[in-house]
Amino acid sequence: MLHGYDGWYVQVVDFVIMKISSIGASIAIFFLVYWLLPNGKVPAQGVLPAAVIMGLLSEALKYAYIYALPG
Repeated sequence: MLHGYDGWYVQVVDFVIMKISSIGASIAIFFLVYWLLPNGKVPAQGVLPAAVIMGLLSEALKYAYIYALPG
């Protein structure tokens, strides 16, 4: 769609779209694991806040790990 455009703004938009998609996928994965995996019935309302927190935390910890690597 943006073939031939290689300005800095295209890279910024691409980065933002990828980060939003990554965070959304992480939240969805944590939500499904917390909601479907337990043996007992767990209400979705109780699972969603934990999934959002863990999705955001996992993304932040990923950057902390990358920053802590040598080199």
